[in-house]
Amino acid sequence: MNDYLTVPNSASLNIAGTALTLTLWIKPQALAGGDSVVLGKFWNTTMTSPYYQYGLELAGGTVPVFYVGTTSGQLGAFMGSALTLDQWSHLAVVFNGSQVQYYLNGALVTTVPLSATITAGSNPFRFGADISTNQFFKGSLDEVRIYNRTLTAQEIQTDMTTPF
Repeated sequence: MNDYLTVPNSASLNIAGTALTLTLWIKPQALAGGDSVVLGKFWNTTMTSPYYQYGLELAGGTVPVFYVGTTSGQLGAFMGSALTLDQWSHLAVVFNGSQVQYYLNGALVTTVPLSATITAGSNPFRFGADISTNQFFKGSLDEVRIYNRTLTAQEIQTDMTTPF
């Protein structure tokens, strides 16, 4: 599968600072190998580190990893557990400048240290592929929401149960 969506740089996606929440319904499918890019606001267009202003990948096609690009490179925080293949899951990623919280189906599953500040940039946002379109997400996404603030556990529950 190699479908993706590119969104030109826009103020609403050009989030900077230390507060960001991503929520989405995700249904990953098996990969032949490697990682898959779910979404990302890209730092540059040259495929050199740091790749993301902020982004979400699935390591090995199943383990969520949130990335923040900095002037010294890319920093990542792994969820540590895999999403179930071919099954819809609600995933929320909450970044507050010092840590990343992962919620799966409304429940907090892990908190991982990640000290960084998201820097604004002028590059596009992409769903389903990296900036070079060589690395794709294999699966389905629905109801992707990006917030320029940290959501509480209760807000994540509400987000999960409130369709667009």
